Amino acid sequence: NGKMGNALNVVDNGDPLPVATYIESGSTPLDLTSAFTIAAWVNTSNNAVTNQAIVSKQVWWNSQNGYRFCLNDGSNGGKGLDLVYGYSGNYRYVFSKQVTFENNRWYHVAVVFNGGDINFFIDGNVTDVNKGNPTPVVANDGNFNIGAGYSNYHLFNGKIDEVMVFNAALTPQDMNALYQRGMRKYGLSRSVGTTGTFIPVGGIY
Repeated sequence: NGKMGNALNVVDNGDPLPVATYIESGSTPLDLTSAFTIAAWVNTSNNAVTNQAIVSKQVWWNSQNGYRFCLNDGSNGGKGLDLVYGYSGNYRYVFSKQVTFENNRWYHVAVVFNGGDINFFIDGNVTDVNKGNPTPVVANDGNFNIGAGYSNYHLFNGKIDEVMVFNAALTPQDMNALYQRGMRKYGLSRSVGTTGTFIPVGGIY
């Protein structure tokens, strides 16, 4: 059961090289470099695990190219959300403010990258703004993964739903609209005229 319909359920069995369910799309053109937004509904079953990758596109876990968007338990920097990305022969970790994600609860999370500025969002609200020098992400030919980092490292523990990737830096108003959309498990609407305007009716919240 997902937030909206079905969801990806990632299960880490604890082995050094675990057999897990995650999505590996193969090499894709999703080389987000200058401005992008990554958003998803997440539901962790174990918030004590660090670096739980929501999405990633890397050729190694600390590669100097690509990106990885994670939940973090705080043992590796900040507790909350983090984005690691490669640039100009180096890589950078950026952490959100300290946030504890409750187990078995759905959250809408997002990161907005705009050059060197990085904003994190939880449930439609910006949590903090990280200012930085313009540092475009270096492209690579790695796989785009949902629920894992490079190969099967940094596995997510729990469910992921409604992953969205944009090649633009969405506004706070955009992010709140995405969150509000996901608050309705079933949506019904009706026209209020001939202009194409719709209003919501019913639905399960």
